[in-house]
Amino acid sequence: GVVEDTGDGFTIVGSRALLNQNKIRMIQVDYNGDTIKMKDHCGFEGSAITKDYFGGYYVTGIASSCIPNVQYDIEVLHVDSNLNELWKIAYGNTGIDKGKRIINDYDSGFVMACYNTSYPDLIHIDKHGSQIWSMNYGLSGLTSIKRNLEGGYFICGNAGGGFVDPLYVAKIDSIGNVIWYKTFYNPNGEIFTDIEPMADSGVVAVTDYNGLYKL
Repeated sequence: GVVEDTGDGFTIVGSRALLNQNKIRMIQVDYNGDTIKMKDHCGFEGSAITKDYFGGYYVTGIASSCIPNVQYDIEVLHVDSNLNELWKIAYGNTGIDKGKRIINDYDSGFVMACYNTSYPDLIHIDKHGSQIWSMNYGLSGLTSIKRNLEGGYFICGNAGGGFVDPLYVAKIDSIGNVIWYKTFYNPNGEIFTDIEPMADSGVVAVTDYNGLYKL
């Protein structure tokens, strides 16, 4: 994941594994790509990043056993502008629960798309990490969420569950209720991996086999 830091460059989040120590790695770079700062945090994977309202960052991914009694759960990590940890919270049940995308909501909280999880597909949290609401759509999981230019959100992912077609995309309102959804089939077993609203009120979604859909 990557976000632009106004006037400074970019902050990148990813993963590193060395000597069985799995970490979320955060790197701040300037506009030339030169590293300004780097810091590792406890976690198995860092999937996505968004800026908070006060100059810091929220990261989501998978928690690891370096968090006591937690492994393979959804993790939210909050850091300040210098990449120092403020807090982390894990959400999940049995099995693998993965945070795939986190974005700012329309107020002062955050909405998170989750994948391959027994936990809800969509989780809304406040700035302290407390869960406000969640939605489960009966999917194998979501891979992305973006704010609709007209209000609400677009979500996409892997339909799974009782759906016949694996490609899933939906338009939802600001509290997660589905306005419409569509599923599509492709013989490659593709799923939607990202989505982007368009100025004409439509949406473009990309698949993991380099397919592109305009709706």
